[in-house]
Formats: sequence, structure tokens, C-alpha cells
Amino acid sequence: MKSRRWQKGVDAEQAAADFLAAQGYAVLAQRLRTPAGEIDLVVRRGEDLVIVEVKARATTDGGLEAISRRQRQRLTGAAAWLLGADPELAHCSVRFDCIIAVPGLPLYHVENAWFEGE
Repeated sequence: MKSRRWQKGVDAEQAAADFLAAQGYAVLAQRLRTPAGEIDLVVRRGEDLVIVEVKARATTDGGLEAISRRQRQRLTGAAAWLLGADPELAHCSVRFDCIIAVPGLPLYHVENAWFEGE
């Protein structure tokens, strides 16, 4: 049986996917497993491919702080793998976003939460 914490994360990822779809993004993948690690959400709008890390936290501040440098590097590697694995995405620009889910508050979407190499 999965833990409450795990379920909270899955619910936050689904809410984020629904939120982004309502904003005009096409959801390409959820919980995508790559050789470099898992990507919570892969979305696309136009030529922008967005790698989204979703954090369910008690505060919005805690969400951004929870993305370590190592995790950012892992997500950068996963994005590179994805671009190499799907030639249709090779021409897209890549952006790294974060969505923070705080109980009782609207989702907090941070575009360009970090840049490749940070």
C-alpha cells in the first residue's frame, strides 16, 4: 500500500497537469521515467517544451527550497535524454518550471524556476 505522502504527491501532480492543460499546455507525459531520473510533468505549448517539477508542501517557500542542485541537474539530464529520444522535440526550447501545491491555496506556478546548468 502506498503512503499518504506518496498519494499527496500524485494528487498534486494531477492537479498541476489539469492546471497546465487549462492554460493551453499539451500534457505529453506524467511521471516520465528516463535513464537520468523521473520527470513529474512534460508539457508543451508551441515550441516551448516545459519540464515541470511538482512539490506538495505546507508553504510556497518550502516548495522552491526543496529542489536541490542535484535534483536540478538530474532533471536537466532527463530533459536532454528526452530531446535525444524524440526527434520531434529536438527543435523546441526547454524551460524548467516548478508548481507548488499548498493545501487550501491555488497552485503556485514558477516559470523558469531554474536554468540549465544551475
